[in-house]
Amino acid sequence: MNKWKISDAKARFTEVINLGKIEPQIIMNRNKPVAALIDYDDYEDFDKFLREKDRPTVSQLLMELSEINQVEEDFDTPARTNRELPNFD
Repeated sequence: MNKWKISDAKARFTEVINLGKIEPQIIMNRNKPVAALIDYDDYEDFDKFLREKDRPTVSQLLMELSEINQVEEDFDTPARTNRELPNFD
């Protein structure tokens, strides 16, 4: 992983981009990291992870439904009206 001063990264921008396809490139300002240049596929994977990490799993949703059903004991499932029931005879 290479570390670049901002001025060096600007002067050698194409090189920084090409190296970023191979491994992350850290951009430094006054010896502190301020940015990282990464491969676009890695960015997409990270973005997908961020969007999905707080999304509940099917198991969590089923547990929540179970808890709701216990609290609302008189809940009746409405009859299906949008399609016929399958015939398994």
